[in-house]
Amino acid sequence: MPGGTEVTLPAPLEQIPFLTGGGAVLALLPPEVQTLAEHEGPGVIRAADREAVRVLLAFPLGESRSRFGAGERLHSKVGAGDWRLEIEGARTREYRIEASLAALDADFVPCTLGVRGGALQSWSYDAATRVLTARLRTARGSLVA
Repeated sequence: MPGGTEVTLPAPLEQIPFLTGGGAVLALLPPEVQTLAEHEGPGVIRAADREAVRVLLAFPLGESRSRFGAGERLHSKVGAGDWRLEIEGARTREYRIEASLAALDADFVPCTLGVRGGALQSWSYDAATRVLTARLRTARGSLVA
């Protein structure tokens, strides 16, 4: 949507509206994290308890770069017939990746996923929603769809 355009979107109270630009890759804590504080308590899951896990939400389009921690970087690039996500982490982590491929050509359908510098734990693609999900364990590696 061009800048300066006014748009009205539904925003039910139980959902927070979220808009981002194409090409963005967002690094998040896993949803089970309950606090960023060092709070100790039965059943409380702190950010420190999930330091070895990150959730990446990707919206591939063109090329983008982002940072997600001290000295850590993400690089997303759509090429001729593929999408590449490069991860430069400070430590080995499990990355839970959810990528919306809706902005790519309609005939772009990932048939295989390749990994360099890590271990692909699992992956799937939902053709109805055009969402690719993958679990990757790496410190520095790349995912190619």
